[in-house]
Amino acid sequence: MDYDSAFDAEVMSKAEAFVCDDKNQYLWTQEQGAYFQKGYPGEEDILGDMGDLCAGRVSSPRKGRRGAVLMGIASHDVLAADLIYRRAVEKGAGRVVQI
Repeated sequence: MDYDSAFDAEVMSKAEAFVCDDKNQYLWTQEQGAYFQKGYPGEEDILGDMGDLCAGRVSSPRKGRRGAVLMGIASHDVLAADLIYRRAVEKGAGRVVQI
């Protein structure tokens, strides 16, 4: 699925807070002219990126619509995989497979 085909721009632009996984990647992609056009939030409308949010440099409002564009940053995949692995180990779930 393409980056911006899941939600109409109006859904994101009317959010109280808008974040993306990497602000620079989002803005660069937007500047290329193929994605995040026709009403998607611009630089001035971005609360921060996921790093800012997780580090506490910004905080999202607790009420109202919040929008996020997650474009597939590999570091997030690695972090999620590690979390899943640790929880599985804690619960004794799964098994080691030799590759």
